[in-house]
Amino acid sequence: VELMRGHAFVGCASDRLALVQQGTKLYLCDVPKLTNEAFYQACLRRFGDHDRIALRPPAPVRTLVRAVLDSGDAGWTPEDGGKDEIADYVANLLCGDKGEMLRHYFGLDFSGDAASGTLGSLPELLDNYVPPMELLPMFLLRLAVEVDWTNEERCFDGVCRELAGLYQLRPGFMKGCLPEELLKHVRTTKEKGEGGE
Repeated sequence: VELMRGHAFVGCASDRLALVQQGTKLYLCDVPKLTNEAFYQACLRRFGDHDRIALRPPAPVRTLVRAVLDSGDAGWTPEDGGKDEIADYVANLLCGDKGEMLRHYFGLDFSGDAASGTLGSLPELLDNYVPPMELLPMFLLRLAVEVDWTNEERCFDGVCRELAGLYQLRPGFMKGCLPEELLKHVRTTKEKGEGGE
């Protein structure tokens, strides 16, 4: 904690590594891991008292889950069950059974039923930061199937971990954030793997 409070940002070593300095020491930080933990802590710190990021229009839960199952990103196999049944399960769980708890403690505003359920807001874990919306379908699926809903402590931890995974910065996050003349100084993982500096 002290390192993060009293550090000075030095620069990017790659698209996933950054240098920070505290006093006379220089640290190499894994940005995705560091931001994952920071967002996890923010979720815990704001537990039950989240500002919200409104989604307009609200995101259709079942449709998004079905899309990620169809995309191949979820690693779906026929042994997992039918895609429609999985999408219905996720929508029922998030919009019905767990919807009120997720709204109250985490700022996730689910409403409706399996057929028409939507997500109307996400928690604001960092002022003026919106997580990458292209990851929302996988987040919804993981929220339903990776969280242990049978134990309160593991449930709350799991929801915070899934939110942190959605919000964390990823390799390539600097693209679009930096002007091109500065971006050329940031090595990407792909370039490094292909013999780049």
